[in-house]
Amino acid sequence: MNMLKRKFFNLGATGRITICLLYDPEIGSYSRGISVCSPQDMNDLAQGRAKAEGRAMQALVNESSEAEGIICRPEVIDILKEEGVYPLFVGMHRGEFLPTLFPVELAVIHRWISNKK
Repeated sequence: MNMLKRKFFNLGATGRITICLLYDPEIGSYSRGISVCSPQDMNDLAQGRAKAEGRAMQALVNESSEAEGIICRPEVIDILKEEGVYPLFVGMHRGEFLPTLFPVELAVIHRWISNKK
């Protein structure tokens, strides 16, 4: 039975940026999904996680980053700039298959791989 591994991260002082990292140990593939909560929305952790996980799942299932589009909404870019993380997200898709991993994500993947053995 295929058991996906998942890890959530929140970035920024306000926690409005949620990242979901998914890893499929059977095929060794991983994906990332990102959700950014608008200041007009309630900062709902569960909703942010659900959106980020859905985007990561879409990328993993389709083995593509194209379905979710590039992060480009002006209000989202403003939030990323306010939180001081915008340079990390330039040109990034909301759901990415086999993304270049951030150091913290790389450590999680390595831990998952070593626990598989």
